Amino acid sequence: MSASNYKQNLHEAVNQLLWRQWVAMGVTGYSDGKETPYVLDPEALVLFSSSFCRYDQRLYDLMASWMITYSRILNPTRLKALCSLAKCQSSTSLAYLAALCAQEGDIRWRNAARISPEQQEKPNPLFINLPDGSALYCREADICARKYGLLRNPFIRQNKVRTQIPHSLSTLLLSLRGIVGVTARAEVILLLMESPCSIQQLSNRSGFVRSAVKVVLDELILSNFATAIGKGGRNMVYTLTDKDLFSHFTKGHSVSFPRWLSIYGTLEKLLQIVSMPGMEKVSDTTFQGEVKHLFRESLRPELIHCGIRELENLTENSIFDLPNILNNV
Repeated sequence: MSASNYKQNLHEAVNQLLWRQWVAMGVTGYSDGKETPYVLDPEALVLFSSSFCRYDQRLYDLMASWMITYSRILNPTRLKALCSLAKCQSSTSLAYLAALCAQEGDIRWRNAARISPEQQEKPNPLFINLPDGSALYCREADICARKYGLLRNPFIRQNKVRTQIPHSLSTLLLSLRGIVGVTARAEVILLLMESPCSIQQLSNRSGFVRSAVKVVLDELILSNFATAIGKGGRNMVYTLTDKDLFSHFTKGHSVSFPRWLSIYGTLEKLLQIVSMPGMEKVSDTTFQGEVKHLFRESLRPELIHCGIRELENLTENSIFDLPNILNNV
């Protein structure tokens, strides 16, 4: 497979994956009708989309409209923690999205919007890879985006966002937040619904510090919603006393909450290497060798326990079939 063909197929597959996930979250738009069997991670999805959706203005503006509508059940602090875990540099696109939420009155987003963008004499287009180069020209520039060194037409909030979150397995985390609040509680309960966990596992998976997780566990144990199993110390794991308590939201399905931050991170790394200048000019053998090396050294360790079997089973040969695999995730 050539670099150009693989890049095109991968971009299309990732774009369709994000469309399916945002439609599942409440955006009105095209979807292939496949319902994801996985619980989605809203902050990880926003983080990855703030970068990738710059290739698709329609989806970007729908995502921004969704964020404004549902900003109260998103957690800006957790989003910042996930940025740190993913070792992301400050993103002007993400700061701009935070500013849009803050402009609409949700002051919790002000800190995220204060990320100091690098001011440039000539702003960079927010939307990229437009074949006609029209991103370089705007009859009227968006004032808010311009503050972050980004050039785009004025943002218009879209009305193609549901007024209530759809109740499905994919939005289970958001539904739990509606019940127990936008704190570590929702993530801890969700992860314990999936399987017993230690404090460190809960902290690593949720993005919240150990002390916040410990407070939630103490409250759940005191109220008899959770119990501790083990001999104490690092061997102690915790489980819910009644996993059927939230069966209304799971509709009888088992809970599967993949490590979306790792999955999105591997996709971003793969997209970066296939998009490197000059990669399309190298031989197919050289290109495939570079992708296999990246898989062995960086992608495989992140995917081996990501929570989606099709991705966990990828090899350095089947990585070239990833676009087709993503179409079924």
